[in-house]
Amino acid sequence: MDKRYLTAFILPKEWEVVGYRLKPYSIRKHLNLVAIESPYVTGQVPTAAETIQFLKFCASDCDSVIEIPKLNLFDHVAYARVRYYPQFHVHVIKCIVNYIREYTTGPRYRIVKRDKTETIVSRTSIPDMLGLTAICMSKLGMTEDAVLNSPIGKLTWYAAAIAALDGADVRMETDEEAAKDQIEELKQWEREQAEKLRLAMVNGKIPTRKIRIREE
Repeated sequence: MDKRYLTAFILPKEWEVVGYRLKPYSIRKHLNLVAIESPYVTGQVPTAAETIQFLKFCASDCDSVIEIPKLNLFDHVAYARVRYYPQFHVHVIKCIVNYIREYTTGPRYRIVKRDKTETIVSRTSIPDMLGLTAICMSKLGMTEDAVLNSPIGKLTWYAAAIAALDGADVRMETDEEAAKDQIEELKQWEREQAEKLRLAMVNGKIPTRKIRIREE
C-alpha cells in the first residue's frame, strides 16, 4: 500500500513544538496564514514573533488568526527562547516545516484528458484550495466547516480518488518517483533556507551570537 496514503489517513504523532501542541494543518489554517503573509507559507525567514504567532495559532481552535488570545507568560518565555537562541530558532523552523509537510502529504498525479485533436496533461501536488473545497463538498457531501478543518493531505487523496471514479485517466506517481522528487525538493529547500538564514543573520534579523544550547 502507498505509504503516502497511510501518512495522510493514519495521521502522524502529535506534533509538539516549544511546548505548543499543534492541531492538524488544515485548509482553514493555511488560508489564514496566507492572508497574513506568514513567512511559513511565503518562504521567507520568520522572526521570533512570527514563529510564536504561527505556533500559537496552529495550537488553537480559533477559526481566524485575529482571534488568537493575547500572549501569556508561557508565550513570552517561548518567545525569549526562540529570540535569543538562534540555533534553537533554526531547529524550531525545521520542525514547523516538517509539520506542514506531513499534514499536506498527498498523491502526485496527472490527469490526462483527450479531445478530438490533442492530449492535455496537467500535474499537481495540492489542488487549488477553493477547488479542493468544492470537490469535497459536492462529491462527498461534507460541510464547509468539515472540509476547512480537515488535513490538506487527506482531502487531496479524496480529490484524486474522485477524479478516477469519474472516469479521468489519473496516473499516480509511484512511491519511488515521489520519494526521488521529495529528496530533490528537500535539498533545494535546504539550500534556499541556508542562504536566506545567512542573509538574515548578516542583516541582523536573527541574532548571530553563538550560544551553546543544552539538548532537551
